[in-house]
Amino acid sequence: GELEIAAKDLFEKKKLGRAGSTALLEEGLVGWELSYFVITNGSKWAALPVAQDHKRLLDGDLGPNTGGMGAVAPLRLEENLKSRIEKEIVQPTVDRLNLEGTVYRGVLFIGVMCTPDGPKVLEYNVRFGDPETQVLMPLLNGDWAQVFLEIAKGEVPDLNWRDVYSAVVVLAAEGYPDQPVKGAPISGDLLMSNKNSYVLSAGVRFDPREGWLTNGGRVLNSVGLGDSLEDALNNAYSNVEKISWPGIQYRKDIGSKQIK
Repeated sequence: GELEIAAKDLFEKKKLGRAGSTALLEEGLVGWELSYFVITNGSKWAALPVAQDHKRLLDGDLGPNTGGMGAVAPLRLEENLKSRIEKEIVQPTVDRLNLEGTVYRGVLFIGVMCTPDGPKVLEYNVRFGDPETQVLMPLLNGDWAQVFLEIAKGEVPDLNWRDVYSAVVVLAAEGYPDQPVKGAPISGDLLMSNKNSYVLSAGVRFDPREGWLTNGGRVLNSVGLGDSLEDALNNAYSNVEKISWPGIQYRKDIGSKQIK
């Protein structure tokens, strides 16, 4: 199974070198994932819209894990689940940081697995997520720079959110995630943009003679906004259809579980 393959990669093939000489076995959690973001001044905090990443490379959550092949926001959580995440995870985390004398000001990103036994922490990050950031940024009804400035000063600003949905579809290079192919010529307008959709560049480079070329694993992000999640996804995929390169990879089912 996956455990045996991972063990061989680490200990026989030395895939991670010395860094993979030891491994930690953790409890396997079964459920569905979400990304919970808060901004905090070290004692008080405010929640951002809940996002959901799509980690697997292929449709149907198949294939290898990646850095993320797409995301949607906001997820409309049941009030009980939201309350449990905040009371059982967020508040104790901030309280513990204070107890240890760590005055943390900034973004706290908590990967949560929603299990039959309730929400469980998968990971902490002291940064925004990728590709979750791409769907969170356009939802703020205000100025992110001002938000960050106030947090740096030790304040927690009032956050107002637009009543829209957002989605991002990641376009990846051939061979991603193991051995992404660089240098493939990209056809299409990377600068296409309107009020409901736009393209963000990631693993690209520009050659004066050849134009835009792939230069990394996750190459482009197509972002869509809409009054419904379905509209946001349609707007994101409308740009995807206008871009191509040899071996392009992207999922065609981003957000599908949320609109069923």
